[in-house]
Amino acid sequence: MYNMSRIIILEERANSLALVEEVLRNRIGISNPIIYTTTQKAVAAAIANEPDLIVLEASKRGFSALDKLRKSCIPTRIIMLSASDAEKDILQAIRNGADGYLLKDTNPEHLAALLMKALQGKMALSDGVVEILARALRYSEGEQAESQPALTKREKEVLQLLTEGKSNKALAEVMGISEGTVKVHIKNILKKLGLRSRMQAALWKLQR
Repeated sequence: MYNMSRIIILEERANSLALVEEVLRNRIGISNPIIYTTTQKAVAAAIANEPDLIVLEASKRGFSALDKLRKSCIPTRIIMLSASDAEKDILQAIRNGADGYLLKDTNPEHLAALLMKALQGKMALSDGVVEILARALRYSEGEQAESQPALTKREKEVLQLLTEGKSNKALAEVMGISEGTVKVHIKNILKKLGLRSRMQAALWKLQR
């Protein structure tokens, strides 16, 4: 199922790169991930080819790539790979539009399962990251008065299903609509909420 998936990786640390390659090749069956060590080449390749998944190192270069990719509006899911479970780093990744945040010390078998979830269009977060995110977002945003955006009934249904980690295909099947229509709903939700990724939208909903 996954051997034909196209994955771009931006990572220069040898140990981290070896971990991701081992997981992708030996545990998921993806034999040809495309690896870059420079932001410019990784971003250019991603925009030109729209791969199935992008894995970025959580570094200054990685965040620069994330910003450029989100501004390009490519639909590819983007995962940050990090050694840090600090709230500020996790929040920076999610607020900048990452679709997932994986810790490098995650067990390889579990890391493989999370990467497969990402390939399926689901949320991918290492253990503990969800709790850290919820706590940090409540602290930073909990006292801010916000006007509720005017979401349509269908958009509210999509938003609720996003909190369950469902892929576009699963959303389409549940709602009896096409994947293209699902994408339009998600795009409209993000625009109305002023967010950059479905991950942010799901977390926004979970806080309310």
